[in-house]
Amino acid sequence: MEGTVRKIRLAAIVGIALGAGMPFGARAHVEPANEASVRLFTIHRSTNANVVCYDARLTSANEIATEDPIDAYWLMFAEKGQREELSWFERTRAYGFDLNGEVKPSSLTMDLQAFPSRPVGVEISGGSAIATIAILGKPAILHDVFVKASGGFIPSVDSIELRGTDRQSGEAVVETIRP
Repeated sequence: MEGTVRKIRLAAIVGIALGAGMPFGARAHVEPANEASVRLFTIHRSTNANVVCYDARLTSANEIATEDPIDAYWLMFAEKGQREELSWFERTRAYGFDLNGEVKPSSLTMDLQAFPSRPVGVEISGGSAIATIAILGKPAILHDVFVKASGGFIPSVDSIELRGTDRQSGEAVVETIRP
């Protein structure tokens, strides 16, 4: 998106490189396009620099919108950083989500298509929306997911890293899952 400020924030973990040369653990961060949206978390992949973003839509009362509360889309950093919507295949098989239960002004639960066994909660906390998930068996705030993949047109997933903040200790937590 033109006019959007890009920020790079280095996380505590440094390792292998993403496809575009961004250090592992670096988070390409672009503010949500809509002032009434709050970035919940992102999915980065080893195959290129493009990022899937998940934003919560909020009302003017700073509550979760009960209709269409989550906005998932690409930021195409391997190109010009423009926004692109998820394709039908991506929404139904890879990066989409299903809302699980009632959407309340203060919370909701969603299941990611690619990882339905680990529900993601969304709640209002400290005046903003956050995503929550179990990381290493403990409640955590989810910041980003890194998918290490290999192969061609439809790559196979080698590992998934969940990165966040432990809700009790405030410390950074990372869990690596191997399918």
